[in-house]
Amino acid sequence: MPIRYRRARLSDVQRAWSVVQSEKDLFSARMWSELPALLEDLGQREKITLCVFEDLDKSQFFSMGGFGFLQPEFLRAALRNPTQGILQQAFAAELDLRPAWLNQREIADGNRLGTLEALTFFATPNFDDPNCALEIGMIFDAFTFFVKGFHFRAIWQENSTPQATEALVNSGYTVSREVATESGGTITLLRALSEPTPPLGSFLASVIISRRARFGFSRAEQKLLECALLDFSDREAMEHLAVSADAIKKRWRSIYIKVSGIEPRLFQPDDSGAVQRRALLHRLRHNLEELRPFKRLRGNLPWQGNFLSSVQV
Repeated sequence: MPIRYRRARLSDVQRAWSVVQSEKDLFSARMWSELPALLEDLGQREKITLCVFEDLDKSQFFSMGGFGFLQPEFLRAALRNPTQGILQQAFAAELDLRPAWLNQREIADGNRLGTLEALTFFATPNFDDPNCALEIGMIFDAFTFFVKGFHFRAIWQENSTPQATEALVNSGYTVSREVATESGGTITLLRALSEPTPPLGSFLASVIISRRARFGFSRAEQKLLECALLDFSDREAMEHLAVSADAIKKRWRSIYIKVSGIEPRLFQPDDSGAVQRRALLHRLRHNLEELRPFKRLRGNLPWQGNFLSSVQV
């Protein structure tokens, strides 16, 4: 079964809504009815990230997951409420125009300080499916791709199925609390802390331990690089990002100039554009922090100023 995951477009939320029905117990009936439109709004404003998983043979989604970063004040208050889950409270607050999720500027600042509190949601595997192992592997791959490279204080996850709780505990999470649902079930909140550092070699250590970004890519450049790392062609990236071919070319040139300014030996003068692209993407697959929003202190990077580079696009 050929599977592809990618950042969701606005139109994907409604298309994928049928595959997240198992998450319904995490919310009140009113919240569940309003959630698709709210997810679209928060995704458009980049306060949350949504990822869809697609069966390419059937041209249909089989899962959708997401994450965002919580406002510290909101999280402290939500944890004191013993009757509602964190997700219910977070989305209810946003409906009432009370910010619960950080915006991009706040994420960048928290990333620099290492104070981010991530909350992941949905993407619960179907444990009765014969392809469950494949699905879990793909979900963990996507989690790493979209989350690794941020500098966290903690990663939180909420779910309502014992199998999902067991899988997360086995990967290094600890149970933080449990809340009864309206239907008589249980919402389990789990947490993984950056301190103390998870055991080296563990899945959580591979996600939580990250270097600092060095290249200083713009947000537009980061989005293009994300597409490239997910095997989008430049034409597919144009469609996904809704930009022109000229904009794609300008972004690539800027990317190569920045990388060459920091790592001049990565590209050779006689390298073709394809060779340069492969070298760059190989470098970034192992350094996903370069794709994350950041707030840099004042001062120029080596590529800022009069630096020129003979790169091919």
